[in-house]
Amino acid sequence: MLKTINKTHWLRVTKKNPCPICGKPEWCLISTDGKKAICPRIESAIPAGNAGWLHNLSGEMPAITRPIQPERHSLKAPIETLNLAYTRLLSELTLSNTHRDSLLKRGLLQAQISVFNYKSMPESDRDKVIQRLLNQNIPLNGVPGFWVDSFGKWHLSGPHGIAIPIRDIKQRISGLQIRCDETSSGKYKWLSSADRHNG
Repeated sequence: MLKTINKTHWLRVTKKNPCPICGKPEWCLISTDGKKAICPRIESAIPAGNAGWLHNLSGEMPAITRPIQPERHSLKAPIETLNLAYTRLLSELTLSNTHRDSLLKRGLLQAQISVFNYKSMPESDRDKVIQRLLNQNIPLNGVPGFWVDSFGKWHLSGPHGIAIPIRDIKQRISGLQIRCDETSSGKYKWLSSADRHNG
């Protein structure tokens, strides 16, 4: 069944062409011949791997003669934009006492913690952080960790933990790694939004 699915040409749904199964404008797929849809929200008798469930549309939709415009995902922003966005993000965050004690126990000095600019990824109030960045006109398109939902609202991804700035040879911040508080799926994760709109 998966081989058949893989051979079919698929296009991602959009606001103008929402999913015929769940009606949502994101994540789902429609075949170019209009005969099938893959929906991750509504189950059918035919699983389609990690993509969701396959639905036969039984001719309910006309064949797509003009390709649906896919949801646009930004290319990764240039290093100057990454450095600006991450620098401003870190300036809006603080380092919790728990995370500070953890770093000190690992042998870091207080001066090193300040110089390396370690901060805590918040568990809540991320919307307020995002809004302050937007109020400063900080560009977020293509910056890993930031993404836009179907209502045009920006969000910040990433698990709760210690944010570690990763710098290039010019000391510009090119990315953030998170030392996760919850380590069941790994101790360190890159701050990423690769699977998100405008991520």
